[in-house]
Amino acid sequence: MAKTIKKTKKRAEPSMSRMAKVASEVEISDVQCIAFEARRDIDLSSQGMCVEYVWKTHTSGDSKAKHITVFVEFEMLAAPEGCGDGEKPIQIKAVLALTYDCEEVSSFDDSALEAFGKINGVYNAWPYWREFVQNTVARMGLPPLIVPTFRVIQSKTPKKASRPARKKVAAAKKKIGSKVS
Repeated sequence: MAKTIKKTKKRAEPSMSRMAKVASEVEISDVQCIAFEARRDIDLSSQGMCVEYVWKTHTSGDSKAKHITVFVEFEMLAAPEGCGDGEKPIQIKAVLALTYDCEEVSSFDDSALEAFGKINGVYNAWPYWREFVQNTVARMGLPPLIVPTFRVIQSKTPKKASRPARKKVAAAKKKIGSKVS
């Protein structure tokens, strides 16, 4: 079983509200793989692998063409468990271009478009990336690898549960007689 490490470069957290404004106005119309690369510098049997996923995005809007394009550059780096730190003899890269139709591109500023690309663009591209990695790994003669599900994580600031949610928790506590908090 592969151990997965997900890394992204430290950046300012994209605004969910800015992303949501763009997401409510677009419809995905095209997904293209515009570049890819894969290499394997070692021979592996069924030994475990340490896997790292990294990605970066670039988003642009075109008011005349009425579309937004998100470029997502994915990279998977892998090494057998116990391999020296820094050594990544297995590498798979792909650049996906996602095109979204949007009537009012000019109504969004650059930070809203970037937030949209970093959250929604990656979320929409992830299934294509997963399929690409799984097929490429098989074609490279490597042990099967399942890329984990992409999850959009909310900010770590806790929010007070709504009244219905608190009632459900209270009912669950009563039903199972435990000290759920």
